[in-house]
Amino acid sequence: MTKETSKLVVKLVVLVILVGSAVMMTARAPQQRNETQCISESKTRKFAENAPLPEYPEETEPGSSAGVVFVAVEFGTDGRFNKMKVHQTPGPQVTEAVKTALEKWKLKELFDGGGQPIKTRTGIRFHFVFEDGKGRVDLATEQEQLEFGGEWGKKTCRVTFDE
Repeated sequence: MTKETSKLVVKLVVLVILVGSAVMMTARAPQQRNETQCISESKTRKFAENAPLPEYPEETEPGSSAGVVFVAVEFGTDGRFNKMKVHQTPGPQVTEAVKTALEKWKLKELFDGGGQPIKTRTGIRFHFVFEDGKGRVDLATEQEQLEFGGEWGKKTCRVTFDE
């Protein structure tokens, strides 16, 4: 080998080593997948094994808890309530009643394509109604339960639960 060929071979070896090192340094380590599936309220209710309604709060001023509650909810990989973010509520007593009920909810576990359990995120509405001197809680209307996308999607699927 000539002196020029030797220098070229050494440069080529060094280049291969540098490129290999760069590739190894920038290669991502395998990450644990922690996917979340965002589904409509209607589907959430179908996947529910246990989904009690909130109790209408006892109140000092009759009817003060009437109104619609809309919350974004995340259920963990085990199908149990994880966290929620309130988007609409008539007041703190109602919010607490909703949280207490959601803490009792249990969904069937959902899995990704690889068979790993995934989190579920949804939006849930409850109607707190006060009629004839009595309070009751109704489910969201069928239209509300089927709603998926638009503002609902923005408020539910992309919500951050940090205060």
